[in-house]
Parts: sequence; C-alpha cells; structure tokens
Amino acid sequence: MQQILLIEDNAALRQMLTEALVEAGYSVTTAANGEEGCQLYRKYKFKLVITDIFMPDKEGLETIRELKEINPELDIIAMSGGGTRSFYAGSPGAELALKAAQRLGAGRVLNKPFKLSLLIDMVSELTA
Repeated sequence: MQQILLIEDNAALRQMLTEALVEAGYSVTTAANGEEGCQLYRKYKFKLVITDIFMPDKEGLETIRELKEINPELDIIAMSGGGTRSFYAGSPGAELALKAAQRLGAGRVLNKPFKLSLLIDMVSELTA
C-alpha cells in the first residue's frame, strides 16, 4: 500500500481528502501544517506528499523547499486556493503560489477547488 503524507490546515478538507484517498486504496497520514509535516516526513519517508500552500506555522513553499532538501526525488503535489493573501479561490495569488511551488520542485499542482477524481488520478500516476 502506498504511503501518502497529506499536509492541509483546513480540518474539514483534510478529512475529505483523506477519506477519498483511503477509499482509492492509499494509506494516508495527515499533518495540520508544514512544521508537523516535515517532522513526520523525517520519521517515515513517505512515497508522496500532498501539501497546501497557505498554512500557519510553516507555509507550503517553505515546506516544499525543506522536503526537497531532505529528498530531491520526492514527489509532491501542491494545492492552493489563494489563502488569506487573496480575496477569492482561484485568484492570481493562488496561481503565483502554485508556479512558485513548481519551481521549488512540486511535480503537480492543483488550484482549489478541484475534483477529487483529478487528485486521485495525479496520485495514481505518481505512485505507479
């Protein structure tokens, strides 16, 4: 079973994504912020990390940078709806953040809101 680390500060979204991934056959460990996510990654070395960009304590871009320093080969999916730095989901703030995430090493990006099937397809592709 593929091990996935999901880093998302929104508890309801974290639960929904976890349920969808578990239903699709994946083992999911969750973290509420980047600091917790990096600590878990150091301990368990997951196959794939899915991370939000705008979070408290350690935001996603810093998290991606740190994870890639630990393991340059790590597959990462970054997702963002813009967070507090923008007024609505899908804003230019989200687009810029996702482009920055790609430059830092996120192999795939998702602009919130997204269809769960799109996330599952990306996960399937990266864990194949």
